[in-house]
Amino acid sequence: MSNIESNGLQVFYADAGSGEWVVSASADDAAAVYQEYMGPTYVLTEEDPQPADWRPLSGDGMLTITSDETGKRDKKTCAEWVAANGRGFLCSGNY
Repeated sequence: MSNIESNGLQVFYADAGSGEWVVSASADDAAAVYQEYMGPTYVLTEEDPQPADWRPLSGDGMLTITSDETGKRDKKTCAEWVAANGRGFLCSGNY
């Protein structure tokens, strides 16, 4: 699969702290997804990822996410993560 999926969404990554991953349509949308996840009262600081910090990942790139609740590790391609989750916050290396 290409890095831009059929629905226009893809995984974006920003190296903020330990890393942030979101599913979005663009770098600007990635910044919006991150703000939505953090909440309407959260004020972004210079340490938070800015629109220019978000980088698209290849749809066939592998991403492993470990569940905080169970410790289970799920490994999927970025395209599979997009298909499974849709637009929104995917994971963070910070928690």
